Amino acid sequence: MKLRRAFIASCCAALLPLLSGCRSGGIPLLNFIPLAKPVGMLLVTDTPLESADALIRHEPFRKAFSTELKREVHLELALPLLLEPQLGVGWQQFALVSPAQYAALSKPADFSVVAIAGESADAASRTAKIVVRADSELQSISQLRDKVVAFGPAEDSRTFFAAMVLLESEGVSRNQLKRQIIPVPGSLLHLGKPEEIARSVASGSAAAGVLDDSYWRRLPERGVGDELARASFRVIGETMALPDRVVLGSPKVDAETVQKTKDFLFAAGKKHGSALAEIRLGGYAPATDADVENMRRLASVQGLFPSKPKPASEE
Repeated sequence: MKLRRAFIASCCAALLPLLSGCRSGGIPLLNFIPLAKPVGMLLVTDTPLESADALIRHEPFRKAFSTELKREVHLELALPLLLEPQLGVGWQQFALVSPAQYAALSKPADFSVVAIAGESADAASRTAKIVVRADSELQSISQLRDKVVAFGPAEDSRTFFAAMVLLESEGVSRNQLKRQIIPVPGSLLHLGKPEEIARSVASGSAAAGVLDDSYWRRLPERGVGDELARASFRVIGETMALPDRVVLGSPKVDAETVQKTKDFLFAAGKKHGSALAEIRLGGYAPATDADVENMRRLASVQGLFPSKPKPASEE
């Protein structure tokens, strides 16, 4: 299986710059045939080499979507730079993106937020906790200047982007955080797993850490020995709530297809739970105005989206 995934990853990484991405479930040329055209959906990834197996994991979802829609659904792996052009002209009807990828769009209002997804349909959005050791002298986020803060992965919407929005709102900018020497000199501390973040705070190698609320709730109240537990930490801040994934709609897609897609997505948690479990989701829900506003706020952090055009009022 590892060899198979490595082979698929290599193929996708090689083809992404040349084509529009890796495709699952059909042939792009079918879009030109004026008969029961398939529905195209982009699966946007920041790291194609590591995410190439996403097409495999999304296959049960794709099949269920095709069955419910009574039309073939194509899934295509693509880099963020392909999102706006393909969705804008209607080459693809939908896209699966992260909140940060949505915030990075030059004109996010041009695309409809069809649905958001998270642990369940009833809790599609959630927060992250900024924690310090229980015995730490730090009492507020404003005291994190010149301190090491352990964030989640650099592309993570909740444990990095939303955390930076919170820090900046409390007067702490990226440039005021203590930087790392290794592995990349001058970088912030990014850790791939929540356990690593919690351990770094517990050991004192980081003054504070950003823990996804999903992980925080799984921690026992009190641990045994060196077991991580909520009692070992103190929460000094909480980020805004964000979903795990966002389904965007092209401005060119027809209203009937959008409605059928919503019907499928909003019922998927109950009807196709195993398919969603493969992609680490529990359910889809309609996006509220607060959800959309929170996602757009991610673009307010200076330097996180260097290629994003400035609003006309700032030029």
